Amino acid sequence: MAEENKSLLADQSEIEWLLFKAPVKNTDIAKAAGMSDSAVGALRRKDSNIQEMRFKFAAALTNYALELKKQMEL
Repeated sequence: MAEENKSLLADQSEIEWLLFKAPVKNTDIAKAAGMSDSAVGALRRKDSNIQEMRFKFAAALTNYALELKKQMEL
């Protein structure tokens, strides 16, 4: 129930940083966002469009990017 009350945020610039600049494997991103490895790979290859992904995945990717930046102290 607590998860339902959490507000979601999706930020394209954070997602792009995660996919194209962060030193992270597809499997780590997929696990954190609840996506398949192949879906992450398609986003990284630009076979899939970030703007057309489901909001819940965009929000999860944004959250993971922000967590990584905090861990890396960026």
